[in-house]
Amino acid sequence: MKKRSDAFTLIELLVVISIISLLIGLILPALGKARLQAMSIRNRSNLRQVMIAWEMYSNEYDGELLYGYTPPTLGGKTFELRMDGHVLSYPVTARYAWRLSPYFGDIWEVMYDHTTLPDVPRASDSGSDAFMKAYAISVTTGFAPNSVFVGGHHSVAFYRGFMTSGVTYELNVGEHVLFKQSEVRRPSGLIGFTEVQQVINGDVVEENGFYWSTPPVANGRKWEVRGGEIVVSNQGIGMGLPKGRYGDVTSCGFLDGHVEGLRAEELDDMRLWYQGADSVGDDFID
Repeated sequence: MKKRSDAFTLIELLVVISIISLLIGLILPALGKARLQAMSIRNRSNLRQVMIAWEMYSNEYDGELLYGYTPPTLGGKTFELRMDGHVLSYPVTARYAWRLSPYFGDIWEVMYDHTTLPDVPRASDSGSDAFMKAYAISVTTGFAPNSVFVGGHHSVAFYRGFMTSGVTYELNVGEHVLFKQSEVRRPSGLIGFTEVQQVINGDVVEENGFYWSTPPVANGRKWEVRGGEIVVSNQGIGMGLPKGRYGDVTSCGFLDGHVEGLRAEELDDMRLWYQGADSVGDDFID
């Protein structure tokens, strides 16, 4: 009589391997979805911190809304930031991020959950190195303001300059811009900040953010939605595409402070961006 072996047969091993493979195939998508959801929750939590800082800034400046890019002086005063022995001033501190950073304790990870945090100025840096680090950290933030229509953007070649050609460069400080909290009529329906991905030469650079969020229409069509995806229509000199990284929605902060995720089709509604818009595709220049 043959003695039965305690070892697995080849068929038994193949069955076990098949079962394990099947279980892994079922578990991995669930783990990936859970991880993505956790990152999305963290992202919206960070955006809430940005909106709280935005509100604190406005209150301190007597209801003035935050510029996306500030003029050299506000109320006759220059803005200087002292950091590890360095005095940072205009123009490096003109972008919104340096204006808000004191209101969330200079914890830059709030604005950089999308990529590795760039180098922050240190006491050991030379003046020029500190300047370049301060400049770089304010350009590629993961969240950016709707400064075309809220707060304005006080830099040369910003608004009309982000068209490709044949335009006059002007500051984005016209009548289409809201400058004070008292001018806001529907804060719960107007976007203040969004997640952004930088666009260079028409291509999206996912690991980079930008320092202002581009609305779908502003002195012409800037982007459109195709098959549920935002596609660039007119690159111009700079663009922060309002496109989320953690799923099919983009985190958006509204002027009443609440944060929600919007799909591409929802973002393609100018009434969310421009208080003077009467319809989905309104352009203030029309």
